[in-house]
Amino acid sequence: MDKKTIKELRGELATCTQHDALLVRKKRLEEMLDAAERLAEVEAKCEGLEEHNIELQKQCSSLADQLAAFTSDSNIGKQYGEPCDQGDKEAPPCANSPSSPEPGAEGKTE
Repeated sequence: MDKKTIKELRGELATCTQHDALLVRKKRLEEMLDAAERLAEVEAKCEGLEEHNIELQKQCSSLADQLAAFTSDSNIGKQYGEPCDQGDKEAPPCANSPSSPEPGAEGKTE
């Protein structure tokens, strides 16, 4: 082969090598773009979840406040049939308790 042909072949080989390198680079860039797009989608979902989490935290705090107010009510035991005298475990249930007998019902049988 003559020197011109060898030179041309080397030039074509260099062009092909550059082309192959560009194809590899293109493939990497496509993969990076896909990953970046997926990351953007995940970040958007996370942002929405953070906002939802903040709302849930507010609701939980409100419910905790309501529960604290409910349980601190001094009449809570009387309203739900606990003994009226908290110190006396043998005390009869309060009058509005569903388990207390009706007045005058003692001793009666059906």
